[in-house]
Amino acid sequence: MATEAPGCVWHGERIDALKNCFRWYRVWVQPDLFGVWAVWTAWGRIGSKTYRLRLQPAATRDEAEQKARALIRRKTQRGYQSTARRPSLR
Repeated sequence: MATEAPGCVWHGERIDALKNCFRWYRVWVQPDLFGVWAVWTAWGRIGSKTYRLRLQPAATRDEAEQKARALIRRKTQRGYQSTARRPSLR
Protein backbone atom coordinates (compact mmCIF):
# COMPACT_ATOMS: atom_id res chain seq x y z
CA MET A 1 0.00 0.00 0.00
CA ALA A 2 2.95 2.36 0.45
CA THR A 3 3.13 3.23 -3.26
CA GLU A 4 -0.60 3.72 -3.68
CA ALA A 5 -2.44 7.03 -3.49
CA PRO A 6 -4.54 7.95 -0.45
CA GLY A 7 -7.93 6.34 -0.52
CA CYS A 8 -6.82 3.05 -2.08
CA VAL A 9 -9.24 0.33 -1.11
CA TRP A 10 -9.19 -3.41 -0.37
CA HIS A 11 -12.46 -5.32 -0.78
CA GLY A 12 -13.00 -8.79 0.59
CA GLU A 13 -15.87 -11.22 0.75
CA ARG A 14 -16.51 -14.32 2.81
CA ILE A 15 -19.22 -16.63 1.56
CA ASP A 16 -20.12 -19.91 3.28
CA ALA A 17 -23.66 -20.97 2.39
CA LEU A 18 -23.62 -23.90 4.83
CA LYS A 19 -23.05 -21.47 7.71
CA ASN A 20 -25.36 -18.80 6.24
CA CYS A 21 -22.33 -16.49 6.09
CA PHE A 22 -22.44 -13.85 3.34
CA ARG A 23 -20.16 -10.99 4.41
CA TRP A 24 -18.19 -8.19 2.80
CA TYR A 25 -15.34 -6.13 4.24
CA ARG A 26 -13.70 -2.95 3.00
CA VAL A 27 -10.44 -1.37 4.21
CA TRP A 28 -8.88 1.92 3.10
CA VAL A 29 -6.33 4.46 4.34
CA GLN A 30 -6.96 8.20 4.15
CA PRO A 31 -6.77 11.28 6.35
CA ASP A 32 -9.83 12.33 8.31
CA LEU A 33 -11.30 15.85 8.24
CA PHE A 34 -8.56 17.13 10.55
CA GLY A 35 -5.68 15.69 8.49
CA VAL A 36 -4.97 12.76 10.83
CA TRP A 37 -4.16 9.56 8.93
CA ALA A 38 -6.49 6.68 9.70
CA VAL A 39 -7.52 3.18 8.69
CA TRP A 40 -11.17 3.17 7.71
CA THR A 41 -13.08 -0.12 7.75
CA ALA A 42 -16.63 -0.92 6.72
CA TRP A 43 -18.37 -4.28 6.82
CA GLY A 44 -21.77 -5.88 6.52
CA ARG A 45 -23.87 -8.66 5.07
CA ILE A 46 -23.93 -9.00 1.29
CA GLY A 47 -27.29 -7.72 0.03
CA SER A 48 -28.12 -5.77 3.18
CA LYS A 49 -28.57 -1.99 3.14
CA THR A 50 -27.00 -1.59 6.58
CA TYR A 51 -23.32 -1.74 7.44
CA ARG A 52 -20.87 -0.72 10.15
CA LEU A 53 -18.00 1.74 9.88
CA ARG A 54 -14.90 2.11 12.07
CA LEU A 55 -12.05 4.60 12.07
CA GLN A 56 -8.63 3.79 13.62
CA PRO A 57 -6.40 6.88 13.85
CA ALA A 58 -2.66 6.60 13.24
CA ALA A 59 0.25 8.96 13.83
CA THR A 60 1.56 8.72 10.24
CA ARG A 61 0.51 7.43 6.86
CA ASP A 62 3.05 4.60 7.14
CA GLU A 63 1.59 3.52 10.48
CA ALA A 64 -1.92 3.58 9.02
CA GLU A 65 -0.82 1.46 6.06
CA GLN A 66 0.90 -1.00 8.41
CA LYS A 67 -2.32 -1.32 10.44
CA ALA A 68 -4.32 -1.82 7.24
CA ARG A 69 -1.98 -4.56 6.01
CA ALA A 70 -2.25 -6.35 9.38
CA LEU A 71 -6.03 -6.11 9.27
CA ILE A 72 -6.19 -7.41 5.69
CA ARG A 73 -3.88 -10.29 6.65
CA ARG A 74 -6.21 -11.23 9.56
CA LYS A 75 -9.27 -11.09 7.34
CA THR A 76 -7.71 -13.29 4.65
CA GLN A 77 -6.69 -15.79 7.34
CA ARG A 78 -10.34 -15.91 8.42
CA GLY A 79 -11.50 -16.79 4.93
CA TYR A 80 -12.12 -13.45 3.23
CA GLN A 81 -11.08 -13.36 -0.41
CA SER A 82 -10.13 -10.25 -2.37
CA THR A 83 -12.74 -9.16 -4.84
CA ALA A 84 -13.11 -6.38 -7.39
CA ARG A 85 -16.78 -5.94 -6.54
CA ARG A 86 -17.30 -2.89 -4.37
CA PRO A 87 -20.17 -2.74 -1.92
CA SER A 88 -21.97 0.56 -2.17
CA LEU A 89 -21.90 2.58 1.02
CA ARG A 90 -25.10 4.60 1.07
